[in-house]
Amino acid sequence: MCRVQLVQTFFLTTHAEYSSQGGKKSGLQAFTTPDELAAMYPAGQAPLYLHANYNSEAKLNYLLLPILAKLGWDLKRSPLKFYVDAGPFLGLLVSAHQVTSGQSPFYVDAAVNSLCPADHNHLTTPRTSKIACINLMPASREISA
Repeated sequence: MCRVQLVQTFFLTTHAEYSSQGGKKSGLQAFTTPDELAAMYPAGQAPLYLHANYNSEAKLNYLLLPILAKLGWDLKRSPLKFYVDAGPFLGLLVSAHQVTSGQSPFYVDAAVNSLCPADHNHLTTPRTSKIACINLMPASREISA
């Protein structure tokens, strides 16, 4: 941790943090139509997305480097101080995995009315993919997939 005191109750600080994030979803989900399934449709008529009932879990690990301005107040007649921190941070995506599992027919629409053609029609259990990329993010802790 690095700390620079500008006045008695105002500091600039920086340090490193590790954050593990992610989420789980079960049920009907959309996924991009794989090339081998798109080839079963006439040219230009393959749907952009197919749908299936399955389980999905994303695991994202970040190294966070915040730069914070820290402002403090002395509480009268007390040895305690009150501080407020604010500032931007950079986030480095260290690793990311997505695990899917389940078995379901593939549907062309989200209303589950139209089955995908052919007999390839099942998502097998489990399937793991590694997301291979590095992201630098300023000022926001939100991630989007």
